[in-house]
Amino acid sequence: LPFPQIPVYWQWAYFINPVAFAIQSVIAPQFERRGCTGPYPTGDCPSITAFRGTYFEQIDTLSYVETKYDITYEGRWMAAVYLVIFCLGAQALHVLAGKYINTVNR
Repeated sequence: LPFPQIPVYWQWAYFINPVAFAIQSVIAPQFERRGCTGPYPTGDCPSITAFRGTYFEQIDTLSYVETKYDITYEGRWMAAVYLVIFCLGAQALHVLAGKYINTVNR
């Protein structure tokens, strides 16, 4: 579910969900404007036809992803750093739980 479409009272869950950041770090580089001369209609960047409620519009793919899903190409590294920190934090929590929680009664 795109961030702009999430109800206000559930938006906090988006920021702690590692799947949202994984999608953001994978999707943004897929639509990078590499080697094109500029956005549509003057350039040759890949474009799609987007339905805008009552009309159709030609828009380049990165602009569409940025406006529809609130994913920016510049934010891809921040999402990757969040994923690394989340994995390290989960592993540290697992190690601490294994060390201090004893479920075996002898």
